[in-house]
Amino acid sequence: MKNFRIITCTAIGILFFLLSGCATLGLFKRPWVESVQASITGIDFTGVRLKLEMDVFNPHSFLIHAVPVQVGIAVKGKEIFKSDTAVESSLLPNQTSTVSLPLKLAYADLAKLDKDVSSASQVDYLAYGALKTHIFGTPVEIPFSRSGTLPILRPPVLSTVKVQLADVSLTKARVIADAEIENPNVFDLGIKDLTFAMNLGSAQITGLKPDGETATVTAGKRDRIILTGELSAGSGLINVLMNGVSGHPELAASGYLQTPYGEIKL
Repeated sequence: MKNFRIITCTAIGILFFLLSGCATLGLFKRPWVESVQASITGIDFTGVRLKLEMDVFNPHSFLIHAVPVQVGIAVKGKEIFKSDTAVESSLLPNQTSTVSLPLKLAYADLAKLDKDVSSASQVDYLAYGALKTHIFGTPVEIPFSRSGTLPILRPPVLSTVKVQLADVSLTKARVIADAEIENPNVFDLGIKDLTFAMNLGSAQITGLKPDGETATVTAGKRDRIILTGELSAGSGLINVLMNGVSGHPELAASGYLQTPYGEIKL
């Protein structure tokens, strides 16, 4: 009789354990990624900054903490960026939470990958990784990925077509430069805050400004700009008057470019 009671208690215990295990398995639900959006948050001549925003649904009635891990960026099927450093995010109970993840694609890494890619105006990329968390003590990884196209910033290309002097006096003259500016990028460039310098060989002219008619250069297009400035006697006016302007003077720009992703120092 005593043995029967022991066997009965043991059987009940096993049954309770199995039922508890089944209940736990029934409660175990893996959070899932509903969508992944990508936006460019900044760009300069070193690289482009990207932000991933993942909408993640937590099916549980309790808060879950998740950390992005094994985050990478691949171009042409080759991984050029990998990181496990990220900030922990909270997935709110029974609802969708947004997890933000900043990334940066360095142009130097592209140059190591492929010469054709590094000289392109844009590249196709794949960003990927996983959100790591624990549910009922069990480690869980929720994979995510997002593909798209990232621009590669290029400086504008300048060329001088014609230079002439006006309002010439013994002390100064007004310089009028008929030039062209080409935008090699896949987005428009604003040039209103650029200042130009021109080397005439016998004189250096600084502080040339666009006449205001061309404030933006369309993506992939070439545009004409008229630059005006002043050349003083102390800056080489006499030499220019004596020797004239030959060939195509060198033209350089400095200042700030306007892009859809913010202002950039040239």
